[in-house]
Amino acid sequence: MKQMSVCHNDDGVCDVCKDLQSSLPQGEEKLEDLERMLNAVLLHTSTKGHFTLKSQLTVLRDEFDSLKTLLSDTSIQLGKLFKYRICLVLSALCLLYTRVVTYCALNQGAVGNCVVN
Repeated sequence: MKQMSVCHNDDGVCDVCKDLQSSLPQGEEKLEDLERMLNAVLLHTSTKGHFTLKSQLTVLRDEFDSLKTLLSDTSIQLGKLFKYRICLVLSALCLLYTRVVTYCALNQGAVGNCVVN
């Protein structure tokens, strides 16, 4: 398995989430393969066992659908959190800049090399 980074892109989506989302079609293919194999097995299985085998595939499909939903929700929440943190950092930088400008304006004579562009 390849090494996955946890950095965020410009759109704020977690790289791990993107990697997992890009692998979802492979999961779908595996489920389709299982369904084909199940249908082949059912041809040679007593009808008494059909329900159990089919229900196991249904459980796998349900779990995979839950995983897709959880992944989507997680990706959205991480994106929001990332964007929120950027806003906090930018706000803090603006506040710091305002304080520096104010300090330099008030102490222009005392601090000769205080230059604000």
